[in-house]
Formats: sequence, structure tokens, C-alpha cells
Amino acid sequence: MKRPKQLKEIERIEANLNDAEMVLNSISIDSIEQIIRSSTFLENRIKKYYSGDTISLSLGEDLELFHALIPNSEEVVFGVIKIDSMLLFRKSQLNLLKNDIQQGAGNRSEYDENIFFENEEVSVVANFANFYDSLATASLTTFNNLHIEVEKFSIKCEKEFKIQQKLQ
Repeated sequence: MKRPKQLKEIERIEANLNDAEMVLNSISIDSIEQIIRSSTFLENRIKKYYSGDTISLSLGEDLELFHALIPNSEEVVFGVIKIDSMLLFRKSQLNLLKNDIQQGAGNRSEYDENIFFENEEVSVVANFANFYDSLATASLTTFNNLHIEVEKFSIKCEKEFKIQQKLQ
């Protein structure tokens, strides 16, 4: 019988799914949400108080990278929520398939095809988890590298704006 081999394959797929779940759980949504709040605050301050017409090229590049943090970070939050539901669904489907195989229920001729399908779906979930983990890491790194400089620039803009207001 193929049942032991099939159940062993299900265990391997479950292990891959658990690995994907660990990757997903390693993403700190609180940190990502803090990046969104801080980045939005600094961007709004710059928009409100910046009145110059030129900035250095390096600062412009840094501001552009910093600006990309918000949509990238929002994508991470959305992705983690989506992948979490995908994980739950795949776990449920794997559990059903495992129970069917153990009990000999359903169409036995489709077990191998169903195992193959579940393996492919778990691979997709794992790839998404790794992608969002990379995106989260990149967002955290970019934020940590740029937020002090961007914050200084935003404070400078605010001070200059207030000085101009007092002069008028």
C-alpha cells in the first residue's frame, strides 16, 4: 500500500508549512506599523513646512527611498494578514487530506494528485512568506538608515518656516 508513503509526504508538507509560519511569525507587525506612523508623520511635516526649491541630490534620493517606506510597509501588513489566512486554509486542507488517507475515505486514486497539489500550494505560501519577510527586513533597514536624517530635515523645515512666519 502507498498509504505510509503518502502520510510521510503529508508530514513533509506540514513541516514546510510550519517553516513558512515561523517565517511569517518572525515579521514584527508592530515595528512595521510604527514605521508607517513615523514615516507618515515626517512626510506630513516636510509637506507642511518645506518651502525651498532645491535640495541636495543625496538628500533627494534619501527622501525618495524614505517615501517608498509607507507603501512597502503597508504591503507587508496586508501580505502578512493574507498569508496568515492562506496558512490556516492550507493547514485545514492538509488535515482533511491526511484524515482521508488514514481512514481510506474519498477517492483513493486522487490522493497522489491531491498531495502534489497541496505541496505546490504550500510552496506558494512559503514563497510569499519569504517575500514579505524580505520586504519587512528591507523596510526596517531603510527606516533605520534614513529616519534620523529625514527627521533632522523635517525639523529644519519647520524651524525655517516658523522663522519666515515671524518675519512676515
